[in-house]
Amino acid sequence: MNVNSKADSELHVFLPYPKFLLSSKLSYAAREAYTLLLARACLSQQNGWVETGRNVFVIYPIEELAKDMGKSRTRVFEALNELEQSDLIIRKRVIFNGANRMLIKIPQFGNADVDSTEK
Repeated sequence: MNVNSKADSELHVFLPYPKFLLSSKLSYAAREAYTLLLARACLSQQNGWVETGRNVFVIYPIEELAKDMGKSRTRVFEALNELEQSDLIIRKRVIFNGANRMLIKIPQFGNADVDSTEK
Protein backbone atom coordinates (compact mmCIF):
# COMPACT_ATOMS: atom_id res chain seq x y z
CA MET A 1 0.00 0.00 0.00
CA ASN A 2 1.27 3.48 -0.86
CA VAL A 3 1.07 6.24 1.74
CA ASN A 4 1.99 9.91 1.73
CA SER A 5 5.54 10.61 2.80
CA LYS A 6 5.83 12.12 6.24
CA ALA A 7 8.65 13.93 8.05
CA ASP A 8 9.79 10.65 9.62
CA SER A 9 9.14 8.40 6.59
CA GLU A 10 11.96 6.13 5.50
CA LEU A 11 12.85 7.05 1.94
CA HIS A 12 14.27 4.71 -0.66
CA VAL A 13 17.76 5.17 -2.04
CA PHE A 14 17.68 7.49 -5.02
CA LEU A 15 20.09 7.83 -7.93
CA PRO A 16 21.49 11.17 -9.08
CA TYR A 17 19.81 12.14 -12.35
CA PRO A 18 21.45 15.25 -13.79
CA LYS A 19 19.06 17.76 -15.32
CA PHE A 20 20.99 17.90 -18.61
CA LEU A 21 19.92 14.30 -19.31
CA LEU A 22 16.28 15.41 -19.60
CA SER A 23 17.00 17.30 -22.81
CA SER A 24 19.78 15.09 -24.15
CA LYS A 25 19.49 13.00 -27.29
CA LEU A 26 20.87 9.95 -25.51
CA SER A 27 18.87 6.74 -25.51
CA TYR A 28 17.06 5.78 -22.34
CA ALA A 29 19.56 2.96 -21.75
CA ALA A 30 22.50 5.39 -22.04
CA ARG A 31 20.84 7.79 -19.61
CA GLU A 32 20.19 4.95 -17.17
CA ALA A 33 23.78 3.71 -17.49
CA TYR A 34 25.16 7.23 -16.93
CA THR A 35 23.00 7.63 -13.82
CA LEU A 36 24.24 4.32 -12.38
CA LEU A 37 27.85 5.19 -13.25
CA LEU A 38 27.49 8.60 -11.63
CA ALA A 39 26.18 6.99 -8.43
CA ARG A 40 29.12 4.57 -8.51
CA ALA A 41 31.48 7.55 -9.02
CA CYS A 42 30.13 9.06 -5.79
CA LEU A 43 31.07 5.84 -3.97
CA SER A 44 34.49 5.83 -5.65
CA GLN A 45 35.04 9.40 -4.53
CA GLN A 46 34.15 8.48 -0.93
CA ASN A 47 36.50 5.47 -1.07
CA GLY A 48 39.41 7.45 -2.51
CA TRP A 49 39.56 5.63 -5.85
CA VAL A 50 41.59 8.31 -7.57
CA GLU A 51 44.07 8.14 -10.44
CA THR A 52 47.05 10.35 -10.99
CA GLY A 53 45.71 13.80 -11.77
CA ARG A 54 42.96 13.44 -9.16
CA ASN A 55 40.50 11.78 -11.56
CA VAL A 56 37.96 9.59 -9.76
CA PHE A 57 37.55 6.24 -11.48
CA VAL A 58 34.75 3.71 -11.47
CA ILE A 59 34.90 -0.05 -11.68
CA TYR A 60 31.53 -1.44 -12.70
CA PRO A 61 31.67 -4.91 -14.30
CA ILE A 62 29.48 -5.24 -17.41
CA GLU A 63 27.62 -8.21 -15.93
CA GLU A 64 26.74 -6.20 -12.81
CA LEU A 65 25.73 -3.13 -14.81
CA ALA A 66 23.57 -5.30 -17.07
CA LYS A 67 21.88 -6.86 -14.03
CA ASP A 68 21.28 -3.47 -12.38
CA MET A 69 19.83 -2.07 -15.61
CA GLY A 70 17.81 -5.20 -16.41
CA LYS A 71 19.38 -5.23 -19.87
CA SER A 72 21.53 -7.60 -21.91
CA ARG A 73 25.30 -7.28 -22.10
CA THR A 74 24.91 -6.21 -25.73
CA ARG A 75 22.56 -3.36 -24.79
CA VAL A 76 24.93 -2.24 -22.02
CA PHE A 77 27.86 -2.19 -24.48
CA GLU A 78 25.73 -0.10 -26.86
CA ALA A 79 24.85 2.33 -24.05
CA LEU A 80 28.50 2.64 -22.98
CA ASN A 81 29.56 3.23 -26.60
CA GLU A 82 26.92 5.94 -26.87
CA LEU A 83 28.18 7.60 -23.66
CA GLU A 84 31.76 7.42 -24.89
CA GLN A 85 30.84 8.92 -28.26
CA SER A 86 28.97 11.70 -26.43
CA ASP A 87 32.15 12.42 -24.42
CA LEU A 88 30.49 11.56 -21.09
CA ILE A 89 32.77 8.66 -20.15
CA ILE A 90 36.26 7.40 -20.88
CA ARG A 91 36.87 3.66 -20.70
CA LYS A 92 40.37 2.47 -19.84
CA ARG A 93 41.60 -1.09 -20.10
CA VAL A 94 43.85 -1.58 -17.10
CA ILE A 95 45.34 -5.04 -17.58
CA PHE A 96 44.48 -8.18 -19.49
CA ASN A 97 41.67 -9.97 -17.64
CA GLY A 98 41.56 -7.13 -15.13
CA ALA A 99 38.67 -4.86 -14.29
CA ASN A 100 38.42 -1.93 -16.66
CA ARG A 101 38.17 1.57 -15.26
CA MET A 102 35.80 4.27 -16.37
CA LEU A 103 36.13 8.00 -15.85
CA ILE A 104 32.80 9.79 -15.63
CA LYS A 105 32.71 13.25 -17.17
CA ILE A 106 30.38 15.93 -15.87
CA PRO A 107 29.36 18.52 -18.47
CA GLN A 108 30.14 22.12 -17.61
CA PHE A 109 27.69 24.71 -18.86
CA GLY A 110 28.26 28.41 -19.30
CA ASN A 111 25.84 30.98 -17.89
CA ALA A 112 23.94 31.08 -21.20
CA ASP A 113 23.15 27.38 -20.80
CA VAL A 114 21.84 27.65 -17.25
CA ASP A 115 18.10 27.71 -16.68
CA SER A 116 16.88 31.09 -15.42
CA THR A 117 15.62 29.42 -12.22
CA GLU A 118 19.17 28.40 -11.36
CA LYS A 119 20.79 31.86 -11.62
